Amino acid sequence: MEQRTKELELSERTTNTIIDSAVTAVITINKYGTVQRFNPAAEKIFGYTSHEVIGNNVKILMPAPYHLKANSYLQDYGEAGDTQIIGTAR
Repeated sequence: MEQRTKELELSERTTNTIIDSAVTAVITINKYGTVQRFNPAAEKIFGYTSHEVIGNNVKILMPAPYHLKANSYLQDYGEAGDTQIIGTAR
């Protein structure tokens, strides 16, 4: 059990390092649209700090009129697996 815990911790540190050093924006959300991760590249692209975004709905990053439909995009994905969000497959 202890060995497995150490392996999981190492895996998490490795994943965090990769995401934090990526030059591409990485934003993760839960099924409700709440931002859970916002890497440094996302900060540069969107102009928000991770502290300003994490815990908020992802729609704060979307321009009008898309932010008005953000929740329906997530609902469509959850119900039908529709990956078309703002005209682009995700």
